[in-house]
Amino acid sequence: MKKTAGLHSIDAGDVVALCAPGFENAPAELGLLCAERLREYLVSAGSKGGRAGIHALRTSDGAELLLRPFRRGGWLARLGRSSQLPSPQRWFNELRATQELRNRGAPVPEPGFAIACQPAMGPARGWYGGVASIEIPAAVNAGDYVDRTDPSHPDMTHAASAAGRAVRAFHDCGGRHPDLHIGNLLIADDRVQAWVIDLDRADAADAPSARRRARELARLARSIEKRGAARRIGREGFVAFLDGYVANDPELGNAIARAWRTERLAISFHRLGY
Repeated sequence: MKKTAGLHSIDAGDVVALCAPGFENAPAELGLLCAERLREYLVSAGSKGGRAGIHALRTSDGAELLLRPFRRGGWLARLGRSSQLPSPQRWFNELRATQELRNRGAPVPEPGFAIACQPAMGPARGWYGGVASIEIPAAVNAGDYVDRTDPSHPDMTHAASAAGRAVRAFHDCGGRHPDLHIGNLLIADDRVQAWVIDLDRADAADAPSARRRARELARLARSIEKRGAARRIGREGFVAFLDGYVANDPELGNAIARAWRTERLAISFHRLGY
């Protein structure tokens, strides 16, 4: 991915940041250029709950930001929730990808800044970091949405269709998400819009091939099964998602169907471990 123009770099010694347009002053205004204060945010539980320990921040001009620290997932979480990386580039790359995809019209959150700090003392000199983006009002993670919605209610199929349209738009804009799962989709409470979020290690390139699309959709399907949400979504919900994704493009639908045959084997294999 080429570097995105208009981003602003900050180097405050033990704290570095990369800011999206309009957020050049946000880290300083929020007091996050103080390494000690920033580290408290990055390693604490957070004010919004969830595994990521997300913090809600508000700038003087009223912008509502969510700061999502980097945390280990999967079995690595057993080693400790807070995690360090050898450089801030992973968070900076996430900001660049998010800004580039948003510039292309993809349904992703508006980025604010990526920020990282090093411990002041001790042998470990890796970086703690995270990414802040504008909070999307009245939107909930798709997994939580499925858990709380009556499976027989039309809202379920409306939400599934919105999610399908969002993932299709994300891919059409060149988005490639290495960890597309049900928790990385947001659904608006009015069921007419959805977003792809948490673009860690994502990329903005050319529109992905049908095989790459099928692979990411299969990853999403596996996450739904692993969460135990497949029955709640139901056949109608899955059909609504695919209709929203394929829209009126039978050629794409046929290409996805051909690539999906291979991906079904992976789903069956993973199902053994659920």
